[in-house]
Amino acid sequence: MGHEESKPKWAIEASKLVDEARPKITFIRQGGLAEVRRGLEKAHQADMWEGDLNFVGYVLDQEHPRSSWEDEVITITGRYLPERLDAFNRQLDGVIASIGPAGEASETAHATFVRATYDSDGSSGSTVYIGAAMSSRFNVIEPGNVHLVKFDDVRRLADREGLSSELESLIAECCPAHSDEFIEMLRGSEAALGSDSPDSLSQASHSMRDLFEQVLRACAPSEALASQPWFGLTNGPLDGVSRRSRIRYMLYGSGEGIDQSALDEMDRVADGAKTYLDLCQHRAHSRDLELSPQEVQISLDQARNALRHLLRAYRAREHRSGVTF
Repeated sequence: MGHEESKPKWAIEASKLVDEARPKITFIRQGGLAEVRRGLEKAHQADMWEGDLNFVGYVLDQEHPRSSWEDEVITITGRYLPERLDAFNRQLDGVIASIGPAGEASETAHATFVRATYDSDGSSGSTVYIGAAMSSRFNVIEPGNVHLVKFDDVRRLADREGLSSELESLIAECCPAHSDEFIEMLRGSEAALGSDSPDSLSQASHSMRDLFEQVLRACAPSEALASQPWFGLTNGPLDGVSRRSRIRYMLYGSGEGIDQSALDEMDRVADGAKTYLDLCQHRAHSRDLELSPQEVQISLDQARNALRHLLRAYRAREHRSGVTF
């Protein structure tokens, strides 16, 4: 007589019900662990944002003479900070709305949170680079000030290698026909930064600015924009194609559902990066002896961060549409 045959009917039925319950418990446990993971992701992201704001707040809380606050470089750089912080605050409102009612922790709700987080992370990062540029300038015009932030202590500024590595990967994926050329330009800007050549700082800024423009042209070529029903020529650019039009095409292609606020935000991030590169290049051409390699490094990284953010959005749009690069 087998083992099962020696059991009474009720014991056999109970054993089957035990076996039936086990996968249900496993499912509940996995769901609980997923909720913990999602909760930890939210807490980690909040910690990252808090670090960004603490850095910017520290820069703004420093005591400086009025003449320092009115310095031309501080003024040109700092004028972007209020709008960056305003955009970040509005995007945080969107993140909070995406979290949903208390206790909601579904994968769908979390996916909405991740998308909202992605938008906010770009603004948060740009505030860090603006704050770093201001702090670096204060350090130049007030060399005796010992209370300024050490850049190596700031996460976004410290991970330069990770920023460059990801940007190279994005360029290779999004611009395959020009990837070798563009990556060489990216590396060339970094090489120029470390050069002893008198024009090295100007070359570093120029290379990064040129790369930014060429990547936009490769991802949103003028001939592709000319066929769009929404496209119109813009005064200023030689070919009549504005940066905003190229960014719109990168974000939305020929599709509908244009989010004007998202488009505005991306254009402002790109404009801020370009402006500071232009400022560094102008100061280098003018033989501004106060321009430091650290200031140019910050401008390069700000532009890299903006370009990374833009290429991430472009890649996401292409993946949604099923287009292969």
